[in-house]
Amino acid sequence: MKPKLSMAWSGGKDCSLALWKLQNQSDFDIVELHTTVNGDTRRVGMHGVALDLIQAQGDRLNIPIHFIEIPSDSTNDSYEKAMDAYYNSVLDRGIGHIGFGDIFLEDLKAYRDQMLEGKKLEGVYPLWMENSQALAEEFIASDFKAIICAGKQYPHRSSLAGLNFNHDFLREIPEEVDPCGENGEFHSFVINGPNYTSPISIDVGEIQTHHYHFKDKNGIESKTSFDFADLRLS
Repeated sequence: MKPKLSMAWSGGKDCSLALWKLQNQSDFDIVELHTTVNGDTRRVGMHGVALDLIQAQGDRLNIPIHFIEIPSDSTNDSYEKAMDAYYNSVLDRGIGHIGFGDIFLEDLKAYRDQMLEGKKLEGVYPLWMENSQALAEEFIASDFKAIICAGKQYPHRSSLAGLNFNHDFLREIPEEVDPCGENGEFHSFVINGPNYTSPISIDVGEIQTHHYHFKDKNGIESKTSFDFADLRLS
């Protein structure tokens, strides 16, 4: 009997490619996807994607989705409490592995692994330490289709939000942007792929801009602006 796995799911290209690789390897029984949702907006974190879009992905993948509500205060403590409760639930259902689409952010992986180890769960990282450009090309070559749902603003260029993730996109992004957006430069929503039963038909509405203020470890504050494409089922 294959070990059971739940896949961390944002609806984007990296988790989609990671899932596809796991399905091809056939080492795990992928029993569900799990998605964290902002308790106020009812949308997926920095992706800004509505729940009906994520559910449409699960329907086409024929994999159940478990939505984890994160309180709107967005504190790390609230996030950890919500994930702790979810990890308890997967253990109760005999799930021992959690899949992720992370590529090279070592501090993020260490944080995830620390949370999992406390629950005696094991993380699975199909894309770990692969080349970002190669992964982006593999995603496109595998007949996945994705739209940029959120993108950081860059000087002297038009918005990334609402664009198709394709070869043209990879050629036109600024040099400092990772081809997979692994540093948070952009986020995507997958509308079709080799493991979908049918494409998701969506309309791309107005682009909205949100401004965020951050403090680094030295307490220095900076501002970042992100554009979000209003994606809706058509």
